Amino acid sequence: MKIKGILQIVAALAVLGILYFLIPWSIGFGGFFGWIVLLAGIPPILAVALFLLVGGVTSCRR
Repeated sequence: MKIKGILQIVAALAVLGILYFLIPWSIGFGGFFGWIVLLAGIPPILAVALFLLVGGVTSCRR
């Protein structure tokens, strides 16, 4: 189970890495559309990352 937990933590970090590139791209894309992408994209991505991170930590603790 620990391997699954570690993989989930790595996946959560990868999702957060996507955010790291999405934010400058959205702002650089410019204008109103970039901000819509930014505001619509961040909450679901953060939710997925948090879900994976919590699942991974609980799997490692077992």
